[in-house]
Amino acid sequence: MKSSSKSKPKEGLPETTKNLPTYVKQLSEDSVSISVHCKPGSKVNSFSITEGSVSLAISAPAREGEANAAAALFLAEVLGVKKRQVELAIGSRSREKVFKVHGLDSDTALTRLMQASGQS
Repeated sequence: MKSSSKSKPKEGLPETTKNLPTYVKQLSEDSVSISVHCKPGSKVNSFSITEGSVSLAISAPAREGEANAAAALFLAEVLGVKKRQVELAIGSRSREKVFKVHGLDSDTALTRLMQASGQS
């Protein structure tokens, strides 16, 4: 007998993960990854969601990890989590980065991102 894996949802992940935008991914029950485009060296820190992507403008310069640390801190502020819950997973030398956020599910992360961008 054939078993169909198409009809079975991924174990441990909520059903709502299929409706998420491409920049938010549920990694486990209490962690999520968020893809962002960083713009270091801006005049002020700012955050926006445009055309299905997250953009962070960071005032810190792109040298010796200063912008990465500032981006992680600013993302933590936007999401309302502690700095230690946000870690840079991919893109330490790129403007395209993926941050892993612990202690947050995808629905909560998406809601907080939308509220911060004024798109609730």
